[in-house]
Amino acid sequence: MRPCDLYLVLANFFDEKSKRRVLCLGFGLVVGLGCLAVWLEPTRVLWGLLRGENFFEGRPTSYWSGVLAASEEAEFEDRYLSQPGPPDWLEELTNKLGLRNEPNPRWRKLEGQPAATPCLLDLTNDRNSFVRWLALQIFCRMPVDNNEKLPVLGRALQDADLDVRLEAAMWLVQLGSRDSELIPVLIEGLKHENPMARFVSMDQLAVLGSAAKSAVPLLLEAWKQGDFDAGRALQKIDPDVAARAGVP
Repeated sequence: MRPCDLYLVLANFFDEKSKRRVLCLGFGLVVGLGCLAVWLEPTRVLWGLLRGENFFEGRPTSYWSGVLAASEEAEFEDRYLSQPGPPDWLEELTNKLGLRNEPNPRWRKLEGQPAATPCLLDLTNDRNSFVRWLALQIFCRMPVDNNEKLPVLGRALQDADLDVRLEAAMWLVQLGSRDSELIPVLIEGLKHENPMARFVSMDQLAVLGSAAKSAVPLLLEAWKQGDFDAGRALQKIDPDVAARAGVP
């Protein structure tokens, strides 16, 4: 049977009302498949254009969100092992010379690239907390004026995720901020399940000195449990209390 014969058979079989339904169903199916194709398209370019997203290296923010999320926390065996600051000079040199044994993950393309800033700012508001945390860290390592970083860090300090709040607090302390809002976040960090998060929180509270006296009870408790870093922080925050507690 020729296609035109099949069409005539179907046309005679359906009444006008049914034809309209079939046409609407077919149109809806085509639109749905088109939307699915746009959504699943790996570069996310069409999706980014439709949503008016920022682009970096020809890829929209949603693409970079997937890249950061795909790195997974396993790639960061312990995200608190490194203090905020520029990349290690040896690592930087091996990257430039191409001597790394393992391939650079795709998210490293964002590092040190001012052109990536609009995408990174969008990513600090991503729905994935790990993406927000990593985007914030990459952005804060950017060679941009600190005055541009402060508003972003201020917003991150109110994030729903503790790790994002701690990252913001650490950077703010490193940038010289002594805002009282930092202290409650760092005190939360003293209760973190990750021992390195607790250490970093103690370290940043020590930098704040006497302004962080509200952290003394938790630090005293940690000192009594044998945490020498807590004792060191106590000496910086309240030397009298530290001496009475027997901190050498």
